[in-house]
Amino acid sequence: MTAGLGIGEPHSTFGRLFMYSKDTLFTAQENFTTEAVAACIRSEPSPMLIALRGVASSEPPLTVPLEHATRARVTTQVYVAGAGIVDAILAIGDQDRIVGEVWIEAKIASPEGHGQLDGYVKAALAASDKDGLPRDVVALSKYRLDPEVAWLDWRQVYVATSRTDDPYWQDLRLFMEETQVSDVALLPITDREAGSIADAGRMLAKASEVIRLVNREVARLWPTGMAWAAEGALLNHVGAVFRQSGRMVMEGNFIRYGAVDSDGTAYWYLALPSRGMRAGELETVVARARERGLGPGWEPRLHLGEFLVRTGRIAEHADPQAAVAWFRGGLVELSRSGLMDDIRTRSTPSPVDDAVLVPEESSQEL
Repeated sequence: MTAGLGIGEPHSTFGRLFMYSKDTLFTAQENFTTEAVAACIRSEPSPMLIALRGVASSEPPLTVPLEHATRARVTTQVYVAGAGIVDAILAIGDQDRIVGEVWIEAKIASPEGHGQLDGYVKAALAASDKDGLPRDVVALSKYRLDPEVAWLDWRQVYVATSRTDDPYWQDLRLFMEETQVSDVALLPITDREAGSIADAGRMLAKASEVIRLVNREVARLWPTGMAWAAEGALLNHVGAVFRQSGRMVMEGNFIRYGAVDSDGTAYWYLALPSRGMRAGELETVVARARERGLGPGWEPRLHLGEFLVRTGRIAEHADPQAAVAWFRGGLVELSRSGLMDDIRTRSTPSPVDDAVLVPEESSQEL
């Protein structure tokens, strides 16, 4: 079985390293992504310098002169007395000398610590008063954290990666897509993409129809708590997920299904999110399900919160009836194995749930 983005294992080296690390908490993701960015800067600093120039004149403006900067030496997890640990400090230089420092606090999903950025700003100003070297604090995050602190959007870093052929930065861009830190929607439209609008529209319509019919199968097997009662809301949800991630799937809290792409090949996709369960607990419920008849077509994964995945090439199940039959086979296995009952009994809300695009007012999974 082919594994790929949206199916199981990530394509990027950074993604594989992160996937197989033992800790996948938000803080671990932030620390790991910071180290990935640092590795990229050490390989080729220009994309980060380009991204920083994009915020140099914003409010508040940066004091470090970046116009002629060509070098950036990065150090991560730096302890600063009286302020704490700064995620990364960039020593910015031109051809002759170091011209300033940029202190970066990276945030992805976890909140800012109380007074954290303010403490860094005070420490940076105090250090600059001593040696005269300009220092700026920059929050690298999806949203502005503090109006008094310069903000570098992760999306600006993502766009900057498209301006280099450096393999580290290209891998980081793919990793950011896989972990939903940013996405390809920010890049220019290519001629190939412009010429595929009609094909994409037809594919979405066909996949949505299969998803609608699979939802009815879900309702038949699990009468309560799993299926969408309003099919119009379901189709709106599928369209929203496609616009956000490129996956033509229903991203429910207990089950996910639809069509995804891997290396240019389309797959039907059926997956279960982990719902906050630990790896050891997931292994236990899967082993029990195997004993009760869960087939070998299900692959265990721990990526983006989807721990068990079943895929099939769309070309082999292209007819809508054949596709629904393929999904029905997987759903029946889940039902007979008791796995869904175990998950619904044991699971707790996970961070992924909060990101699911389900309109609460539209009879989501009732």
